[in-house]
Amino acid sequence: MIAQWLSDIGGASAALLILLVAGHIFGDFLLQTQRMARRKERGWGAMLAHIALVFVAHCAVLWPFLSGRLIAGVLGLSILHLAFDVARARAFGQWGASLAAFFTDQALHLCAVFVLWRLLIRWTGGAPEGWSPSVSWLMWYARWSAVAAAYVFNGKGATRIVRGVLERFPKAVPPETGGTENEYEMGRTIGNLERYLTLTLVFFGQWAALGFIIAAKSIARFPEFTGRRHKDFAEYYLIGTLTSVLAAVASGMIVGLTVLWVQ
Repeated sequence: MIAQWLSDIGGASAALLILLVAGHIFGDFLLQTQRMARRKERGWGAMLAHIALVFVAHCAVLWPFLSGRLIAGVLGLSILHLAFDVARARAFGQWGASLAAFFTDQALHLCAVFVLWRLLIRWTGGAPEGWSPSVSWLMWYARWSAVAAAYVFNGKGATRIVRGVLERFPKAVPPETGGTENEYEMGRTIGNLERYLTLTLVFFGQWAALGFIIAAKSIARFPEFTGRRHKDFAEYYLIGTLTSVLAAVASGMIVGLTVLWVQ
């Protein structure tokens, strides 16, 4: 299991890897607005601003390990992030064009994070330079950083996944059921709250309560489900809800199984 592997490599090294991943999530999702994500496909200004924020996010999260080597490594990681984003823009087009672009982009970033981690632990053995916090404190800090990163991902990354899945069914929404910017924002807010609640329930092991989330949303949408002509919309809605819940459950299980219970 990954949790056992993290335990075997040592507390400080495991904390370093967890914090590198958390730093990526904070930089790529928390500090990147939708406006920036769209504008960076059309010019270098927004792209460079995004890369600067990625660098700052990594340094801020990794402050217990800060050293000249770490800063140089994070700078190299940020340059790779820039190269991946430019390549993705040219290969897949605009930011929202493809779900495949999203997963390919994130896989490349995480591979780069893993390579940097391997280099850092080879240089330092995974130990912080300059001061010596206890391993138990480092793991506590890494765990809560990972939990915070999970909520950040479910607020933006999971929204992109749900939208990418639903974009495959553009004709399933009846013309009279929506399309205004206000309705879109309300739907996105509901989806975020749904995933935050689901993630919290997963962390506390309250699996039985997950059914109430789907039931509550179904009751709210019940008038739009009636009638045969709304059958496609009901299925469209179910696909979106299940994708949203699946993203929250999957991210919650990953954090729980690989971070929260690592000794």
